[in-house]
Amino acid sequence: MKPLKIAIFLFLIATIVFAAPPRKTDPNVKIFVKNDRPDEHALKSQLQQILDKYNLSRWIITDSVMIEAGVRSHSHPILTISTYTLDDPDNLLATFIHEQLHWFFYNERTQLLINDLKPIFQNVPVGRPEGARSEFSTYLHLLVCFMEHNAMIELIGEEAAIALAKSHKHYTWIYKMVLEEGETIRKILDKHNVAI
Repeated sequence: MKPLKIAIFLFLIATIVFAAPPRKTDPNVKIFVKNDRPDEHALKSQLQQILDKYNLSRWIITDSVMIEAGVRSHSHPILTISTYTLDDPDNLLATFIHEQLHWFFYNERTQLLINDLKPIFQNVPVGRPEGARSEFSTYLHLLVCFMEHNAMIELIGEEAAIALAKSHKHYTWIYKMVLEEGETIRKILDKHNVAI
């Protein structure tokens, strides 16, 4: 082989072997930092790595994500993730999916689902750490956390997903119900043909 052909051949092989892996998730997800802090930039980088590693397209409802230190993660008006998930990739992944699921349940059918949950889960806790900020929010979180948990089973495996759900210091009763009464919640979602 002539030296030029050998060089081209080696270049093509190197390009194939060392090329960056294809992104798993839609590249249109835009990640912003609120305060231009180092921890916010670090979390932005970690979230980008997660988006590159996993195919999360099914769970992406909104494509704008804000990283902000010193706040609780929340879904609206813009999906915002707190830096408390820094250096905890499974928790960051679960938080991202959790907040996306709030967008998924931001519709009128959610009240129908909650109406079906109420007779089964009576006297739900309100307030942290067991419940959410209101009765409605606790019922909503039974749905959100159930679907989050199932996504995590799919993405990181059942054993790791269960360990993560048990480790949460917030929504403790909700995650307990997800683990113990998941089939009951699934039946309600199935009854209303709710899937993602």
